[in-house]
Amino acid sequence: MRLGVLVLVVVALLGFRVWVLQLVEGEKYRYQATLNYQKEVVVPALRGDILDAQGRLLAANRSRYDLVVDTGHYNTKVLHGSLWRLAPVLEQSPRELISALERAPKVLGEAVLIANVSDDLRIKLLELQSELPGLSVAEKALRYYPNGVIGGHAVGYIQEVSARELERGLSSEYAAGDMIGRTGLEAAGEPWLRGKKGRKTVRVFASGVEDTRFYSDEIRPDDEKEVPGLTLQSHLDLDLQAHCEAILGASIGSIVVLGASGEVLALASYPRFDPNNLTDSRRRTIRENRNEFFGAIAGTWEPGSVYKMVVAYGGLLEGKINPRETVFCSGSIMRGKFKYTCMSKWGHGSVDMLTAIQKSCNVYFYTVGERLGVDNLEKYSRMFSFGAPTGLDIPGETGGFIPSRAMKKARFGGSRYHAYGEWLPGETLHSSIGQALTQVTPLQVAVYGHVLASRGQGYHPSLLWRVWDRDRLVHEFSPRPLDPMPVDERAFAVLDEGMWRVVNLPNGTAYKAHRPGLSVCGKTGSSEHPGSKTRGEPTHAWFVGYGPREHPRYTVAVFLAKAGHGGEFAAPLAMEVFERLLADALAS
Repeated sequence: MRLGVLVLVVVALLGFRVWVLQLVEGEKYRYQATLNYQKEVVVPALRGDILDAQGRLLAANRSRYDLVVDTGHYNTKVLHGSLWRLAPVLEQSPRELISALERAPKVLGEAVLIANVSDDLRIKLLELQSELPGLSVAEKALRYYPNGVIGGHAVGYIQEVSARELERGLSSEYAAGDMIGRTGLEAAGEPWLRGKKGRKTVRVFASGVEDTRFYSDEIRPDDEKEVPGLTLQSHLDLDLQAHCEAILGASIGSIVVLGASGEVLALASYPRFDPNNLTDSRRRTIRENRNEFFGAIAGTWEPGSVYKMVVAYGGLLEGKINPRETVFCSGSIMRGKFKYTCMSKWGHGSVDMLTAIQKSCNVYFYTVGERLGVDNLEKYSRMFSFGAPTGLDIPGETGGFIPSRAMKKARFGGSRYHAYGEWLPGETLHSSIGQALTQVTPLQVAVYGHVLASRGQGYHPSLLWRVWDRDRLVHEFSPRPLDPMPVDERAFAVLDEGMWRVVNLPNGTAYKAHRPGLSVCGKTGSSEHPGSKTRGEPTHAWFVGYGPREHPRYTVAVFLAKAGHGGEFAAPLAMEVFERLLADALAS
């Protein structure tokens, strides 16, 4: 009796368990039986935005959908079968697709077969995904530059890290297939913009479709949540940048605008590029010709007369001349059998320092430069930030070239044509007017003007301003003072008066660009270059100025390659920029 009861109880319990397995948990086990494998995937971090000074987007992200092939978990036979079924949908032959897969780079067991698929194709692929094991549509973030070419070289672009970078020990945070800021703000802001990648374990159906229905901690105990990049705000003013690029047009050259603390408000150059449309070939062209595409910071040219304020300041501080002393200009001076000419064929007559600056008299500056000597010319050039990078906080800046005895010996010591590297007296005269071997960038000229405006109390130029985590300020970049230089207030006052006359008095070299109501001081330059001497090409045109004179807030430098006289071509562009910057002064 008892044994019968026990048997009945056991049978009842077994029956109940079968009922639970079949009806209650049957769906769960049937569902799990369809699963094929689990895999760990890297979840890319969304790159941070880049903003201008007013908070407008310079770089952001938008979604892109790629057709991805999982080469790490599916064998060739399965994948080729999927490609044969896919071929009619794409209206391509299976062999074309197989060949494309073989050529596609394999990164972490995946290959992108089709990048940036259309919406229509994406819908078709999602409908067919269960029939295409090993193939899936993956959403990816695409870097987007909403302003196209405007500010392109300042904002920069990103690029996939190279195998060589990884081999050389690039941070362990990077792996094959990752993107990195390559130029401009994208490169300078890389530590804040890149974010931190996450990791998750996913379960995948035999069909290749990712299981999104069951993400419990039990299944994914070691997952790491990705951390999006921070937002980088720059000093760049998008409207001002667009204005500078518009007035520059298709002229090879640059316009640089600095604020009172060295803030780079505009950094315009031509030729330009659109970071949205960069192929590998286009990137290579830009990299190989960076002195053109990044002309404002990497292109070097002879400064010509825009450089003369260095000579004037050095002459005053070294006691080689006083502002009232006059030099007679007949249109040229002779040194031995060589003639050194002035820009005025008939000469300027007797000129003091203010008149020499106003009319840009070469003979006056030949004389002062000769008294200073090459060693002092080099010393004062470096005080005004020539001859070395200015310290701009984006990569790619070059330092230009300031001639010196040591430089010539090192560079031309074996050349008979260059006197075996010995410094010649005539080279001092050429250097005194920004010619000969002197080479500068437009940014250096802007910083030089900024030092003049601040009377020796200038700052390194800076594009980086703030770093944000959503609405929370994480970091603010402080202005970085330039190396101290000997400051003589009376000497700077003389230079200021001379530069005011350049723009505001009838015989000033920039007077044609004068705008009533604009309190601007400046200096023009018209520099000779090899083409102007041998082929009769126009000179390079330069202008650097600051305003308002009473309390300078802005410095503007303009360079135009092979355009002609600086007062005729570069100065008017600078005045258009000042009109925009000082609109409040004009209105009053």
